[in-house]
Amino acid sequence: MKSIIAIVTVGALSMGLATQANAAWKLSPSGNFSATGATVLSGPAGTLNCTSTFSGKVSATGAGLVTHFSAVGDPGCSSLVATLPWPTTAVSATQIKFHNVTVGIPGFFTCGTSPAPTPGWDDASGLFGFNTSLANRCTTSGSVQSTPHILIVRK
Repeated sequence: MKSIIAIVTVGALSMGLATQANAAWKLSPSGNFSATGATVLSGPAGTLNCTSTFSGKVSATGAGLVTHFSAVGDPGCSSLVATLPWPTTAVSATQIKFHNVTVGIPGFFTCGTSPAPTPGWDDASGLFGFNTSLANRCTTSGSVQSTPHILIVRK
């Protein structure tokens, strides 16, 4: 369930037109990335403590797209499935937002589809922490490390 965060720690969809609030920010560098770290997914079926890995790509214009998710850890983590891709946008100097985040265990439960903001982005290390609510009485939290270090920069 840590997968929800990863980026959470990487994620997100509904890529529409940028709002005035996030028009000034973008992700950098462009190219492929991955992010891994400890995540927790809590919901109606209980709590999963996982190590989640997210990967995807940052476009030349600074928009992110999470295209892969996997998790290991507590029984159930490796059964988590994410509905991908998750469009990802920078909304401030310290926050990114994943759109259309959905994760769950097929036939058992589903958490999502809400934009999942990730406050606590640290440009210096590429580490970001999150603690957010998702639809269907779910929460996700954690901290993931991006490789290469993803930065939020002014457009």
